[in-house]
Amino acid sequence: MEKSIDLALNNFPTTPHSLRAEPSIDAPKPEIRIDLASLYHHYYFDKHGKAPPNPDPAQFEQLQYLRPEDHFRVTGDGLGNRKRVAQK
Repeated sequence: MEKSIDLALNNFPTTPHSLRAEPSIDAPKPEIRIDLASLYHHYYFDKHGKAPPNPDPAQFEQLQYLRPEDHFRVTGDGLGNRKRVAQK
């Protein structure tokens, strides 16, 4: 399963080759695709220090917060653990 992320890169001296639509042209792709199974694998490895026992992206606990659309969007306020600070 994949999700897409729209890119709007600016203020960088050059675009990394991996984010270019055309390697010889310094212009970013309009979007990139994210493989959720790969994301889950890296997340689990970073969190637990070992490969997941079941690399099924359905086991990715944050998957429940992704909206059911092609773009990589989360529901509500996002994935962070943050407190709202009142503006003075």
